[in-house]
Amino acid sequence: MSAPRGIDHLVLPVCDLDAARATYSGLGFTCTPEAFHPFGTKNFLVQLQGAFLEVLAVHDRGLYPPQGPEDFSFPRFNDGFLARLGEGFSMLVMDSRDPGADRAAFLDAGLKVHAPFSFGRDAVLPDGSSARVGFDLTFVSDPGLPDCGFFTCRQQHPPELFWKPTYQRHANTAQSVRSVVLAGEGWTQHLAFLAGFLGVEPAIANDHARFKTARGDVIVCEPAFADALFGYKVAGEAMRLAGYEIGVADLAAAADILTRNGIAHVAGANGRLCVDPAASHRVAIAFAA
Repeated sequence: MSAPRGIDHLVLPVCDLDAARATYSGLGFTCTPEAFHPFGTKNFLVQLQGAFLEVLAVHDRGLYPPQGPEDFSFPRFNDGFLARLGEGFSMLVMDSRDPGADRAAFLDAGLKVHAPFSFGRDAVLPDGSSARVGFDLTFVSDPGLPDCGFFTCRQQHPPELFWKPTYQRHANTAQSVRSVVLAGEGWTQHLAFLAGFLGVEPAIANDHARFKTARGDVIVCEPAFADALFGYKVAGEAMRLAGYEIGVADLAAAADILTRNGIAHVAGANGRLCVDPAASHRVAIAFAA
């Protein structure tokens, strides 16, 4: 077993990036400026402490690079996700210090590992200037989870070019990704793959398993457990990334933002605020103090 990895970011594909920006702003998040990938997608981010949300849309299919037999195509996967399933939560990304070590550990764990992939893009800084940022990605896949993508990400640039305090101050007082939930029937069949990918063994209960990573938990569970966690019907038979929990400094501030902006939500278990997935691009979101 390799060293535990931490949650790096979540990929959340949408049909209309401007509409999604309005949604996430309404939820109380500060959104970064729009950015463009060289392979045909575009995004904005919600930066938290050590992790971020990547809200993603298709920009130009003509920029999709050719795909070899060992390649994993990030743009094609997310484009296909939108075509098959609509908006949602498509990919879980863990952090990386050494892509070569990740690759070796994944192969040692018996995982399907795809060809290495690296890219750069321009990031708009809070003062309006731009900086070149780069990323090394190591993709793995589980044939039994065709609607879920997994990779590790190492940032090539100095941290201060990417992480900005201005982008990490949110009206809803968001601080962290506390947990990610993967739900569906047959959830126990994927624990070995996830242990190899996350670098940690799970604590297993009757209806769910919890992987305590170096940054946030990954919960794998049956549909009823996910529904109870988020206060809405969020999971079905097929295994999907259902939603995520955001840690906030002031739950009352988060509740006030949701109420003032007319975003449907309910009180969930253990004091959580649970947003109706119909109001958040088909992704279950819970806020917790």
